[in-house]
Amino acid sequence: MLIGTKTKSVIRNGIRQIFALCTGKGDNRSAYEVAPFGVDSVAPNGTKSAYCTTDTRGESIILGCVNKNQIATEGETRLYAVNGSGEVVGYLHLKDSGELLLLGDSNNAVKYNELANEFNELKEKYNDLVSKWNDFCFYYVPGSPSNVGAPASLAGSMGSASTADITQCKNDRIKTN
Repeated sequence: MLIGTKTKSVIRNGIRQIFALCTGKGDNRSAYEVAPFGVDSVAPNGTKSAYCTTDTRGESIILGCVNKNQIATEGETRLYAVNGSGEVVGYLHLKDSGELLLLGDSNNAVKYNELANEFNELKEKYNDLVSKWNDFCFYYVPGSPSNVGAPASLAGSMGSASTADITQCKNDRIKTN
């Protein structure tokens, strides 16, 4: 097995072929990339790659790349993407605690349907209270049936129904149970 430096890659017949400089200037080799089924990724050019021959004459493979961004601990899986400078720009991290971190850990994802149900119940109760308050203010008679209306202390205190809307919080691209 050799450790080479990836110089480019192409896809031929649905299979990624990696080109690497292995033992020195002029020793350019190509091989098919071997990866777990369903994983499709391309290391940036310049990444150190493990190149080896197989028992089939003339066929060699790239087993993987030397990973310089590892942080997953025992039992965890982490997928990430890097930009052209090799900086991590996005990740999905399945933690050994059962958590899933998606692009960070500073905010929480919510179950939108449950949130919408609770929010709509709260909004309905609030709007009912506003309606009752407005009715009270409108029909309040301070001391005399001929003096209809809210007392001066309540003037301008009419409530308004909630127009709150959480539909902008919904992300149709991320699904959960």
